[in-house]
Amino acid sequence: MSRNRKVSSQPSTEQIKEEEIKAGKEKALGLYKAVEAYLLANPDVCN
Repeated sequence: MSRNRKVSSQPSTEQIKEEEIKAGKEKALGLYKAVEAYLLANPDVCN
């Protein structure tokens, strides 16, 4: 049985920066709040 493993000494260029993660979370929270406000203002859309 053999296992293949990629070992690299160079950092990945695809690593997500902490700022990008924070911005994504803030964007998702903003979208959630917008949907929540819409649904609270228009409760009949869920029926």
